[in-house]
Amino acid sequence: MHTDICFTNLSLNIHRPSVTIFQRTQVETSENLIAWKVIQHCPYRWHHPFCIEWEYSYQLADHDGNYSAVTPLPPRHRSETENQGLRISYAADQVVFTKTAASKYAEVVLLKNGRMIARQPFFPPAQTTFRLSETYYLCADLRVEEGAVIHSHNINASLTPFRVTGQERLNIIMTGGQPGIESTPICFQFS
Repeated sequence: MHTDICFTNLSLNIHRPSVTIFQRTQVETSENLIAWKVIQHCPYRWHHPFCIEWEYSYQLADHDGNYSAVTPLPPRHRSETENQGLRISYAADQVVFTKTAASKYAEVVLLKNGRMIARQPFFPPAQTTFRLSETYYLCADLRVEEGAVIHSHNINASLTPFRVTGQERLNIIMTGGQPGIESTPICFQFS
């Protein structure tokens, strides 16, 4: 299942700030945020439709830049799954990947819509954990590219959380940011 989203720019900011969408999926560190979707150069009153799948998938990567095939995460009602030397288990809102056999893979890449939303190396004893959050975040003007790491010191006051699970359609409207004496900060509205 998925949510159809329509982003509309009603901000009068003449610099047309980019808008970044990401999730906080890291358990060990909050310094490894990945820009999942970046909307750039969006003029006033323009629309950007896209969708967010509700389910996650993953890939395994080695040190040489090779990746396994994209594999959907198993359903959460199955507490543990083992496949080709990798055990996947769930603990509350977290998914734990554990290597059960020797393999060349060094990290796990978590995906949404086939795009990287998080990546993390296997830590001793050959395992890594992600938080499966249903909350996404919007932030204006991060100056980051899709798939790149977002440094937490770059996150500004426009940071706005939102959820998509259970919604078929969501409209996001960016307002504010106009120049002059009556200027207001950039903000996001949802309907």
